[in-house]
Amino acid sequence: MRVALALIGCLTIAGCIEPFEGSHIQFTLAGVPPPCQALLLHTPPLPGWERCTDGGDPTKPLTAEEQRFVYHYEMWATVRKSAAVYLMSFTVQQHLFPDEQRQLDKEKKLLNNGQVFKIGGDRSYWDDMNAVERTTVDTQMAKAAGVFAITSFSYDQFEADGKTMTKDFYLGNHGQLSRAHNGVYYGQVQSSHPYGAVTLSGGSVRVAPNLEDLDSMWVTIELNDPNRPDPKPSSLIYLEGMAEQTVRGVINVQAASPVDPAARAAFGVTPSMGEEDYF
Repeated sequence: MRVALALIGCLTIAGCIEPFEGSHIQFTLAGVPPPCQALLLHTPPLPGWERCTDGGDPTKPLTAEEQRFVYHYEMWATVRKSAAVYLMSFTVQQHLFPDEQRQLDKEKKLLNNGQVFKIGGDRSYWDDMNAVERTTVDTQMAKAAGVFAITSFSYDQFEADGKTMTKDFYLGNHGQLSRAHNGVYYGQVQSSHPYGAVTLSGGSVRVAPNLEDLDSMWVTIELNDPNRPDPKPSSLIYLEGMAEQTVRGVINVQAASPVDPAARAAFGVTPSMGEEDYF
């Protein structure tokens, strides 16, 4: 009866919006650093660590800004004990880079929406702020710089014009941690709030695959283009865990790291989002 009513509704209005049939994933990452730090902090360093240093010289590590363009994480799933399903690419990084933001403001670079980047939001440019305003912004940015965010990943900071930021390049906002200036924001790695005593954590993403037959999930460290055709996971598994069915159809995965005892994750997967079983 429900299907018949929905069909009648589609015939009587201008068009229908198809329900999202994929899956919603809520997750928390704890003790998970930026990918290059994950490679370098391991003893001995994990394979590929050379790319995270200056010419392979561990005494000359790349800056955090440089490291953000080298490696990224990818989230994968196993379904029906056979198929490996690619879910998403992301990176973990400082929520913002103060010096970089000042330079972007000075050069009047463009956000992906075409608006000129302003370090103070819509209020004024950095060059137009007085000393008190600059000090206030600097103080807030310093507090927020230590917060790690789960964000989109891009090899390129700018489009071909050299002025417009690519849509996947993430630039955080010091004023409101949950909103990005540019790029996609998924959440925060477990850490202390810079403006209070509470703990920050948790990410959220919707993926196209329906994971109702989920068996396990894992996270890899990758160097290849996240938009490559027919992606395959690397052999460097950073987090992994088995699926456990719980109430109301939500699937839970508690993940640990085979290479880093400090890293762990928890995933809550709601598959078959086009159904009503969750409400």
